[in-house]
Amino acid sequence: MLSFILVYFFIFFSSEDCVDCHEVQLKGVHEAIECIDCHSDIKDLPHETPLKKVACGTCHEDIEDIYKHDIHYKLVLKGKRGIPDCKDCHGVHEIISPSDIKSPLSPSRKKFFCTKCHKNIIAPRIYHTAKIEEKRCLECHDKEVRDSLDLSIHSPLTCNDCHREVKKLPHPEALPPPECGLCHKSEYTEHLESIHGRAIKEGIKEAAHCYDCHGSHGIIKVKNENSPVYFKNLPETCGKCHGEEKIAEKYKIPIRNPYQLYEESVHHYAIVKGKKGATCSDCHGVHDIDVSTSPRSKINKYRIPETCSVCHKKEYEDYKNSIHWKGYIIGIKESPVCNDCHSEHRILPPESPESPIYPLNIPKTCSDCHERYTLIQRYGLPQKRLTTFYESYHGLALKAGNLIAANCASCHENHKILSATNPSSPVYPDNLPKTCGSCHPGIKTTARIHSVHEIISPLGSLVIDLVKKIYIYLIIVTIGGMIFYCALDFIKKVRDGVRYHPVGENREILRFNRFERGLHLVHLVSFLILVYTGFVHHYPEATWGAWLAKLWGGALRAYLHRIAGTLMIVAFGLKIFGMIFTKRGRKQFLEILLKPRDIKDAFLLLFYNLGLSREKPKFGRFTFYEKIEYWALVWGTIVMGVTGIALWFESQTLNFLPKWFIDLFLVIHFYEAILASLAILVWHLYWVIFDPVMYPLNKSMFSGTLPESIYKEEHPLEFEE
Repeated sequence: MLSFILVYFFIFFSSEDCVDCHEVQLKGVHEAIECIDCHSDIKDLPHETPLKKVACGTCHEDIEDIYKHDIHYKLVLKGKRGIPDCKDCHGVHEIISPSDIKSPLSPSRKKFFCTKCHKNIIAPRIYHTAKIEEKRCLECHDKEVRDSLDLSIHSPLTCNDCHREVKKLPHPEALPPPECGLCHKSEYTEHLESIHGRAIKEGIKEAAHCYDCHGSHGIIKVKNENSPVYFKNLPETCGKCHGEEKIAEKYKIPIRNPYQLYEESVHHYAIVKGKKGATCSDCHGVHDIDVSTSPRSKINKYRIPETCSVCHKKEYEDYKNSIHWKGYIIGIKESPVCNDCHSEHRILPPESPESPIYPLNIPKTCSDCHERYTLIQRYGLPQKRLTTFYESYHGLALKAGNLIAANCASCHENHKILSATNPSSPVYPDNLPKTCGSCHPGIKTTARIHSVHEIISPLGSLVIDLVKKIYIYLIIVTIGGMIFYCALDFIKKVRDGVRYHPVGENREILRFNRFERGLHLVHLVSFLILVYTGFVHHYPEATWGAWLAKLWGGALRAYLHRIAGTLMIVAFGLKIFGMIFTKRGRKQFLEILLKPRDIKDAFLLLFYNLGLSREKPKFGRFTFYEKIEYWALVWGTIVMGVTGIALWFESQTLNFLPKWFIDLFLVIHFYEAILASLAILVWHLYWVIFDPVMYPLNKSMFSGTLPESIYKEEHPLEFEE
């Protein structure tokens, strides 16, 4: 019946009849056929509309069979809309042979034709060639390959869509990598020009191909948590190569273990906590990864601040106004950017003791540039920034582990670091009262505060240098003299066999009452605490004091030092009170005053110990060396008390005195502590412990009494009274 209808139409109808209504004519390869050859559902004229879709496979059965393997056809079966069919590519009525140069499917023009829809391909896929049946591939290849492909974004494809060089089976065992760029033009182009792409061209086998990162058959969407390039999994994916030190050594990669370093970073920690944190691609790029020296690289030093600004916008805006960034812009290549202070992969939070921006580490981080000899000479930077800071009140406190003590960033800010000559800078001279007042609210806005790093006042500089020299010479001469004097006394007594052993009755004579012994005990305990906590403050990294310097951020050390200092001042005040308001105290005060006779006694004892005199001087209630000790204690208590209180209440001190006085008080407090400690160690300990007469200990300050035999020898004048 169908044959009869066709014959009927061929006899009575032709394409010319169609032209009466349709202003189209068949041209090209279909010029010799009639309309009815394709539109076989036309039974009469005028025909019904719309007509059925033309079945091209009626004539092109081989091509139709190939098309059923095509990605376009598979997408149609999935219900996708807008998928091209035969006419979209070949045309409708004016179909030209692909071999004709005028055809849009001509090899020379096909690239431009396909890119009308596919903006992201390098070259069109030639689909009308022999297709390899998928089931035949599975005869040799594990079914897991197919299962992986079913789960991937490439599930509509067949093996032959990627492995297009396979024309027949069996194929060669080793196949070249698929050309992903046929579909992924921009990504392929970026990768081609990246460090990985260039390495592949050079024949480096370890260089990353597409499948090294995305997988081979089971390629999953980037946003899928199971994808190797999902942001949580990306560090591990990159770490497969960049966690191998052998690869880094082989190809001279400067950073040997970036993956291991990144695992300790604040960015990775955020990801572990379920938050969004920067991963490899955020900083290095996705497909356009390049070396830091490349101007296109996201980790090029010039572009690093911009790269970090994607997440850290506020910091970036501040940094762009800083002297560091402006320095880099004008050609100072050593001027720091983000990673110079924060590091690259192992970026730790500020509260981590290992972080370069941990409060205790900030001075060292800044000094890496500001103490570098070449930079100081090249750019005329001020010298000794770190040294002068650590000599300051804040530097000593920070060095001792006080986390709330001011560091570089406290005064200069973190990112918006401006020149000290800039009126907007917090360290501009006129702004210093306000800057310092953020921690020391007692400072007046009119106070004149000088730089922490240098002493601006010539007078202050002269005074501090002079005081240092005086103390150094004083310590050498005083302590040296004490050692010499005590050594002579010790040698003389040892030679003479002087040693007092009480024989029979040895009456104990009262020397110190309870009040005096109590004050001595307070002095003893407070002095030991002051010495230990004070030197821990100056040498916080020493093994004997590091534990206290770090405990509670150094707060415990500071509290102990101040409490001990207060106790010593109170004890000193009580002693003065006793000397004024008690009869015994007034008498002792008169007896302990230095007199010309004490100088004579000192020389007489010296001559006696040298063998130049046979007469040993006689002493009253107090020997000359006890008087020296006492007045040294008075002097030290006053000096240490005044300077200590001034440093303790620094804000109030700055309201009345220039800033260089703080530095002067620090020098005096430190050197006086050395002098006092050595004097006690040499002079006091000898006369109360190592003196053969008193060994192993003069117990009078604990028991209150002294044996009669020792009293007769050491204080004969008082004994006679």
